[in-house]
Amino acid sequence: MIASKFGQFLLSFFITLLPLAFLASGYKSADECPVKEFNGKCFERNDGNGTEYENWCYQYASTSMNYDQMKPSLILVASSTADVIAAVRFARAKRVNVAVRSGGHQFSGASSASGQNIQLDVSQAFRNVSAGDFAVSEPNCSNGSVGVRVGISFTLLEFFLMMTEKGLFVPAGICGNVHLGGHAQTGGYGVAIRAFGLFADHVLAFDIITADGEALRVERDSNDRRERDLYYAVLGGSPGNFGVLTHITLQAHRDNDHPNSRAFHAAYTYTYASAQNALGLLPEVSELGQDYDLVFTLVSGNQSMPDNLSVPVPPILIVYAQWSNIGGPSQQFDANATDWFKGIEAAFERGGSVRVSGYPRAMEWNVTTPLSQMHLKWTFPAIREYAMPYEKRLYISNWDSAELQKRGWSDWMADQLNKFVVARNEDQQQNQRAASFEMVSQQQNAGGAASAFYRNGLRTDRDGRNLTAFSWRDMTVAGTFDAFFNTTANPKAHQSVLDWHDDTMKGAFGPGGGHFSDLTPENVPKLLLESYGDRRMGNVWHQYHTKAQYDRLLAIKRAVDPAPTVFTPNNFSVGVPAGEPDLAPDSPWLPVAAFPVTARLIRESGLAAVDLYFVGWMLEGQQNAINKTETVRGQRKMAKEKQQKQ
Repeated sequence: MIASKFGQFLLSFFITLLPLAFLASGYKSADECPVKEFNGKCFERNDGNGTEYENWCYQYASTSMNYDQMKPSLILVASSTADVIAAVRFARAKRVNVAVRSGGHQFSGASSASGQNIQLDVSQAFRNVSAGDFAVSEPNCSNGSVGVRVGISFTLLEFFLMMTEKGLFVPAGICGNVHLGGHAQTGGYGVAIRAFGLFADHVLAFDIITADGEALRVERDSNDRRERDLYYAVLGGSPGNFGVLTHITLQAHRDNDHPNSRAFHAAYTYTYASAQNALGLLPEVSELGQDYDLVFTLVSGNQSMPDNLSVPVPPILIVYAQWSNIGGPSQQFDANATDWFKGIEAAFERGGSVRVSGYPRAMEWNVTTPLSQMHLKWTFPAIREYAMPYEKRLYISNWDSAELQKRGWSDWMADQLNKFVVARNEDQQQNQRAASFEMVSQQQNAGGAASAFYRNGLRTDRDGRNLTAFSWRDMTVAGTFDAFFNTTANPKAHQSVLDWHDDTMKGAFGPGGGHFSDLTPENVPKLLLESYGDRRMGNVWHQYHTKAQYDRLLAIKRAVDPAPTVFTPNNFSVGVPAGEPDLAPDSPWLPVAAFPVTARLIRESGLAAVDLYFVGWMLEGQQNAINKTETVRGQRKMAKEKQQKQ
């Protein structure tokens, strides 16, 4: 695969140019860790562990947010449930808070902490298949559904690989390196959102360690009102604010129940006309049946999947189109579905785009594709889109197709994206693989009366209250705008990105003239999966929750994590009062003593070099994990063959 070529390039780059000698340095032994009975890895901010603290401190947000808010006093890398319990009990005894990190992808850095607080890393603890961290139950006799218990430490890509082997699927996002713990708590928005809803909608139960160090199994239909409250709060309240997830049990779907499912996945060269045509198809999706899902992604310069690293890769448009065969074996792929897929292809043909040959995960709509394989092929395998700092935004609308068309949403959106592409193309120098600013922007329609995302939001518990805390279920179109910049290559790159975002926000929102909403920017709805701007929850709770939702979350927080709290490690936490806005600074302050490698790279090569460096460290860690898994599989195979011979 092309993506794997890029991974090999990165690894060779780090091994050749940036020696990873720090990987061999010693860990702090368990008996030296201040948390007694903790058997995982333990790193204190100032304990002389070389760069180990720095490595485990790295977050997706590190180079884009304030380093001073992401330097916990202690990093605990748990190896078991017992480790998690020990860490939580230590925090309560010491009156410090715990930030929970499963994959570190929280875009505002909220899976980290500062001051005397602790970062509890659970990325390694619950990913052992032989220990029961992935287990599939027998199909339910009444409805044929299958239960899957899985550890939250697996990445989405690992999860999809295991599920595909079983012919099972659960709808989820497309970022392969995101871990299941954070994904479940922020929803799990993916391509098949209209067909099947959120990843979190499929959570039947979860195992959690609460603020008092108690291990609980919380079921969706629990007889215990406290547990029903906890289920509600954990799923949509705010990740890591109510306890530490260790495992989730999911209601999975079977490929065999949807044998006629179809998908179209392709990349096209970008043209303005094609963007207009494609985006023009999105508003009407909310009028279609539940089977239909459609997503378009603009990648301004496809850094992560180049065929030839010496040749600039032009902007591309990627289509994700799915027909899910909700009706099962008796539902046929009919003329309406055929015409829908043909219309998508025609949008690009009329716009003068050329389909990119050799796209590694392409799917053709004229043949059936099992739903589990669709989810696997939708997945973006890289750790990071671009090895640069970023400015991310996510805008949503609840307008129906008629209002979106009246507002000219599609043409305006195409205009804004084209402004970025034109500026980016002017910036890119000959033979450079990437410009000094790049973008990945995804546009999707999740809504309509037939949408499972909408209908699942109407579900209630036995008390008639909302089942989960996920907000804005009347959402139709949503757009993510992830802009990356390299100020070393171009000192004006960050400002160029900010100027584009400001211009886009002015057109997106505002009384009478908005293209997403008539609300003002400080009042527009936001989603936890892509937070941006002020992260002080007391100032912005109304953008993430309704008042009724947030009042209930506050009450649950007081009940399960009473003062002095354990799970309020930063300002992006339920219960934090209003106050001075918590914004990313223009020039993040870097404590050099705790971040020697980062400081050197910034000084010598700029911020983008930091992300590139740590992506390499993470790639090597992933490869080691893969090698370990393959070794275990090989040993099992040999043991099985030996047993058969006997």
